[in-house]
Amino acid sequence: MKTQMFVLGCLALSACLAHVSVQAAPARTAEWAATTWKGERAYELVTAEWRAIVSVERGRLVHFGPAAAAADNLLFETPTREDRLGWGGHRVWLGPQSYWGWPPPAAWEAAAAEKVEVAGGRLELFIPDAGDGYPRLTHVYEVAGDRLACRITVAAGGTKPVQVMQILQTAATTTVDLRPGPSAEWPRGYVRVGGTAGPQLQPDLPVPAIVREIPGGVQLSYTGQSDKLGFPPQTLVAHIGAYDLHLACGESRGPEFAAPDAGFYTQVYTGHPGAPVVELEQLSPQWQAGAAGEFTMYVTLAKRG
Repeated sequence: MKTQMFVLGCLALSACLAHVSVQAAPARTAEWAATTWKGERAYELVTAEWRAIVSVERGRLVHFGPAAAAADNLLFETPTREDRLGWGGHRVWLGPQSYWGWPPPAAWEAAAAEKVEVAGGRLELFIPDAGDGYPRLTHVYEVAGDRLACRITVAAGGTKPVQVMQILQTAATTTVDLRPGPSAEWPRGYVRVGGTAGPQLQPDLPVPAIVREIPGGVQLSYTGQSDKLGFPPQTLVAHIGAYDLHLACGESRGPEFAAPDAGFYTQVYTGHPGAPVVELEQLSPQWQAGAAGEFTMYVTLAKRG
């Protein structure tokens, strides 16, 4: 009887200590806080692994890097909004790009957010109306576990069937690992979808200069000649300095109308000497005109070694 009482007492004490432990150390949720970035109104969120900064004046994520305040930005940045290379960071366009060629509408590429809403770990930027039948966009940046979710919502009511194009601009020193998906139609398992290096959507694509074969896949790097390759939807891994940036193709919510670029929605663009950048891209399918939709890209950070 005494043994039974002792065991029950220990169990009760363990339960009590567990309760005290939970009460004493509640889970902490990272939240967006107002800040200033390069003189621009901005918001910052810091987790144990990474730091993200969103500029209201540029309407986008402009900084993503290690959590330490002095740590480098892993995204390509321009010091002012007058820089000839643009505004850097997280670019969001509606495609297919054949709608507008170049440049993108100023509402997406060169305008401040019209309105900002912040609720804890969720930040929403309402983007100006681009007109010309395009639906309205909202950029949503939200903590999702150890990842930053970059969600782009498309409002109902546009007259064009569109896809969301999410792009992270990085420095020319970035290298990117991907996995081809060979098939009878596309023997290399990837296709050229842009740049000036050669024909697009070419089934018998010669190995591009930006491609190097590695165990389990290929690695892309800047060579000075503009090129753009598309791969089956996947998480790409970008090596930037001592860190790996993982860029995952997330949920696509919208009624599918078509599959631009033959469905090769994970893409990498390498620039030219006048624009020495490497752009990491995740694209959604093309949705039916007038329909609402949402497309998410997830970004995580890991230190190599």
